[in-house]
Amino acid sequence: MAEMYCAKCRRFMETKDMKQRTTKNNRQMLQGICVVCETKNSKFIKSQEAKGFLNNAINSLPFQMQLPGHSLTGPSTKLDKRLNPDLTPKAWKTRSAELIKQSITMIFVM
Repeated sequence: MAEMYCAKCRRFMETKDMKQRTTKNNRQMLQGICVVCETKNSKFIKSQEAKGFLNNAINSLPFQMQLPGHSLTGPSTKLDKRLNPDLTPKAWKTRSAELIKQSITMIFVM
């Protein structure tokens, strides 16, 4: 028997009748029954398939691959909206920054 999280008991409990199954989108999972409350528990497991030569090579590097001077930039980042034409980051415009500027000007005007 292995331990799996039981949503009804709200803790990790012993699980019986463990079976490995494949979901509709080909993900591997374990299913079993909680020994205390008899509800069905499920747990996704890592697949044993290779993820590709390039991904393995990049993931094994001792550093993160990012643009110089930028953090958290990736394939889905809209760089044309975040960078100026000379590739410097654009200034962030937030509502809270505007409110701070207004409150500072109000203090000095009074």
